Amino acid sequence: MPNDASASAADQTQLDDLTKRLERKTKEIEIIQQVSSKINATLDLEN
Repeated sequence: MPNDASASAADQTQLDDLTKRLERKTKEIEIIQQVSSKINATLDLEN
């Protein structure tokens, strides 16, 4: 059964890595949305 434990640990490490990457990408998207909103607010699209 040691293989199961090491596989589980490897899976958890991979899951932790993916979770961190997802959190970073989510924050990046939030920043892009904020910048986009500020840019759109300053544009005069009527003229």
